[in-house]
Amino acid sequence: MPPATAAWPLRSATLIGQADRLVRVSVANLKGHDPKKLVAEHVALIEAMQTRDSRTAARIIKAHIGATEKRVLPALKRNAVIVEG
Repeated sequence: MPPATAAWPLRSATLIGQADRLVRVSVANLKGHDPKKLVAEHVALIEAMQTRDSRTAARIIKAHIGATEKRVLPALKRNAVIVEG
């Protein structure tokens, strides 16, 4: 197996693990810890993509990413783990 192909499962597992961590941090830092708003945003985004409404999808994802950034980055800074090598 070529080296790039051999490394793919490890990289994808790492990426999935990081994404899972960010989702957990995001939900833990929701006001009231109620993910209903996030689920509704995801549903609206999927519906916009299914109907090929690119303007609506772009608006939803831009707002979603902005809100996530405001919620997650401060939480990550508060709980930062620094590894020096």
